[in-house]
Amino acid sequence: MLALRPIRAHSAPFSLCFSCFLALFVGGCSGNDTDPAVPTDRNFVIGQIIISPEGFSSFAGFTSTLDESRTVEIADSVELPGLSGVVAGTRPGSFLVNSGLAPEVFRFDVDETGAITQAGPVSFAGRGAAITGNPPVIVPVEESKAYYLDVNQLLGFTFDPDTLTITGEFPLTGFETPSAEFPLGDFAGDPLRRGEFMYLTAAYRNLNDGTGAPLTRVLRINVTTDAFTVIDDDRCPLSTRLVEGPDGNIYTASDALHGAAVLARPDANAPSCVLRLVDDGTRFDPDFRVFFSELIGAEGAGSLIPGPDGEAYFLAYDESVAPPALTQNEIAGTPAWRTYRMTLGDMPVATRVDALPLRSTGGVSPGRVGSAYYDNIVSADFSETTLYRTDRSPTPERSITFRGLLGGIADLR
Repeated sequence: MLALRPIRAHSAPFSLCFSCFLALFVGGCSGNDTDPAVPTDRNFVIGQIIISPEGFSSFAGFTSTLDESRTVEIADSVELPGLSGVVAGTRPGSFLVNSGLAPEVFRFDVDETGAITQAGPVSFAGRGAAITGNPPVIVPVEESKAYYLDVNQLLGFTFDPDTLTITGEFPLTGFETPSAEFPLGDFAGDPLRRGEFMYLTAAYRNLNDGTGAPLTRVLRINVTTDAFTVIDDDRCPLSTRLVEGPDGNIYTASDALHGAAVLARPDANAPSCVLRLVDDGTRFDPDFRVFFSELIGAEGAGSLIPGPDGEAYFLAYDESVAPPALTQNEIAGTPAWRTYRMTLGDMPVATRVDALPLRSTGGVSPGRVGSAYYDNIVSADFSETTLYRTDRSPTPERSITFRGLLGGIADLR
């Protein structure tokens, strides 16, 4: 049985620095020696990341529901190592943790009484993996199979989440950086599963100025054979998320961080835009490219968030709220980004969603939880995050609020 530790988050001064990740400072965590009561309705686990001047703290907290507009004081939590992420397990009642201190994965099991046990870890250090550069990505596949994708050494591993053993490996040939100017490549956004194929986007950034490579790259993996293909398009830079449209096609777009780069240096950054994969997700449509500036008349925009009825949401900077600052980091960190809803299809149309608050681009990590889709909005002082369910109504529905930044969600049911 793991010891449970209460979370107590406090606001404190912070600074912003964007490169491939948002560096910020909020209050730390403290606990006491008394374990809180263990609830039996642990239906969901939420990864929480709190960054203080002392470094990263990660926790796995629990709640019975995500779909209530209330603040969840997650008193009972499991402390995780360093900057760890939470991923859904491949069986009900379990979740996986991508360790932030070593190249290894733990499994946590929650029984019907609410008790938590830890299994593992399975370590990839002996296969050359290390926690340097971009952290490896975990992708659950099926009951006895998951991927551990190490972009630093361009290797993918298969492992069994039940036995926590490595079962194979394959080279990520074709994932190499397109040029030395953009050395940092990582998987961005949640994987999208369609039948026997898994889709992930790859993003390449320049660490000096934050600009993105003029490239959209999608990795298409056959989860039965582990064979994969790399699908490239050079018309839109820094596309990071995938959304299925009502026409059966897969849409992707430049992210909001690139939109900030366009505002800061329009001469050095191509406009943000939307592309789509057609023919069962095997190639990009050469006749489809939509610029955000054509949809809303503004250049600073990006990111696709799944919405209802095959639609999507995206973010756009409102210059009437605050004139753009001089740097990409400052623009991205200014809470002047509005949310828009966009139809997906041959002729997309966008409308502003006034019901959602202004936000920065910090901490944006929308994704799927079971059959539901959520967006997350971080408070101005970065001390808490609020989920909004995006797949059920024309306006996203406010859900729970929790401490820190989102480090993943898993449905345990």
